[in-house]
Amino acid sequence: MKLKIKELNKNPFKKEINRGKLNEVQIEEISGNLEELGYMGAIPIVKIKNKYHLVNSHHRVEALKRKFGKDYELAVTVHNYNDDQLLRGMVIENLAQRGSDFKEEIENIRTVEEYLNKNKKILSNLRDSRKLNSNFLKGGAYKNGATARDIQGWLKLSKEKWSDDIILQIMNIYKKLDKSLLEKTNYVRGGKKDSKEHLSVEDARNLSRVDIKEQKKMKEILDETELNHKGKSKLISAYKNADEETKKKVINKQIDIRDIDYENKKSEYLKENDFRGLQKQTVSDWIVELSDNIKRTGELMNISKLDQCNKTQLDLLYRYIKVDFDKYYSPFLKKLLEQTQGVEVKRLR
Repeated sequence: MKLKIKELNKNPFKKEINRGKLNEVQIEEISGNLEELGYMGAIPIVKIKNKYHLVNSHHRVEALKRKFGKDYELAVTVHNYNDDQLLRGMVIENLAQRGSDFKEEIENIRTVEEYLNKNKKILSNLRDSRKLNSNFLKGGAYKNGATARDIQGWLKLSKEKWSDDIILQIMNIYKKLDKSLLEKTNYVRGGKKDSKEHLSVEDARNLSRVDIKEQKKMKEILDETELNHKGKSKLISAYKNADEETKKKVINKQIDIRDIDYENKKSEYLKENDFRGLQKQTVSDWIVELSDNIKRTGELMNISKLDQCNKTQLDLLYRYIKVDFDKYYSPFLKKLLEQTQGVEVKRLR
């Protein structure tokens, strides 16, 4: 069967994805190969109330219309699809191009999520097929609607390419990422950014893990580290495990986020241990007192107390001082090390 392009209407669900707008880059890529390759196969359609609607292939049809005109005839295959199949047929083709347009991936996943939330029976059948325990469901595991596993099960796509985890990452980005940062997010060819304004999907995923109020500042902080996304991910994990005081110091750049793992260990140590022989004065009190005196007078204070410290405590002190090394401690760090000769002190890289 053949129909003219002007007789074909968009998939009714197309308006839910990017407001029905098409991707100009995809249209151009298809147009460049039309004369050599043709449109490669019949176009799948459905008939709804005496009108023909595309199931998918919107970009192919648009490229053909621009090249040959709206009266150009296409071979089509009419399918008897319900709404479930009609939406899935469109989304599956869109997601098959994974890696080309991240924003379109977001639109497709979000559309499926909204569709499942509106169709509780479909959602219930998906969960019944997985034989989920009713007590588990009553416990609120799905109180927020369709999950990544529900979406993956409904799409029936390859788990290698579209696993629960990949879908969940996309959902977290569009639900938790600052909207202005989301607008800057896209795939980066070759792993390189076009500009500082561009945000890779990996960076977006990392930033979506922190509080939305901190995300812009955190982007600036992470960019300064020049680490790859895996390194940034480790820093984010350490940051999330930090106490509120340490987080505040990182955001205010009082602590280099690359030292966050050590700061976490130090904070835990300070809570649990006192210096031997310092009575009720904790290591934290003494270090702060020592630090303040150095900043105020440029002199070491109570250096004799170092004799009472074990290796771990000395290492803790050394690292704490190193935080402000360039600004305050460079003139007399040599003196500190001379005073501790014979005691092993772990040096920073």
